[in-house]
Amino acid sequence: MKRILPIIFLSLALAGCQKTSSAQINPTPTKTQANIFTSIQDAVNKQLILKCNYTDDTGSQITTYIKGSLVYLRGSGDQASVSGLMQEHKYYIWAEGNNKGIVFDLDKMMADGTAKMGDTVIKSENDIIAKLEEQKQKCQLSPESGSLFDLPKNVDFQSGDNFFGSSK
Repeated sequence: MKRILPIIFLSLALAGCQKTSSAQINPTPTKTQANIFTSIQDAVNKQLILKCNYTDDTGSQITTYIKGSLVYLRGSGDQASVSGLMQEHKYYIWAEGNNKGIVFDLDKMMADGTAKMGDTVIKSENDIIAKLEEQKQKCQLSPESGSLFDLPKNVDFQSGDNFFGSSK
């Protein structure tokens, strides 16, 4: 069961890059908003906070906030509300209301091929940006503060580096 939660979350978080019907796409941004950033890469370079909403194939909701190289994810489905934070080449995952979490080394996951977004193997930050560009229309500027990208102080993170090791 310990292995199920991160797999579910990775699936939820990364499933946001799958195609959805046009009924699920956010409305077109205003001219002012559209002119503030022209691409996800542009927003990352400008350190803008973006909020992107996705619905995966199972109906789970995933909200992703992006600021520079920081990515905060919040997914909710039938069983739990799970959060994740990518920062400093680490991926932290925790369930809301739980004081235990897991941390993965993103560099290691990218090197061994376990980092994926949908069916795409992620080898670099550029691969992540390219996948997010595919769904740019689901992103808008966010009024959230930078504190959203702080790790929770009440969660004890344990290494998940060997989590995928036995599956190879």
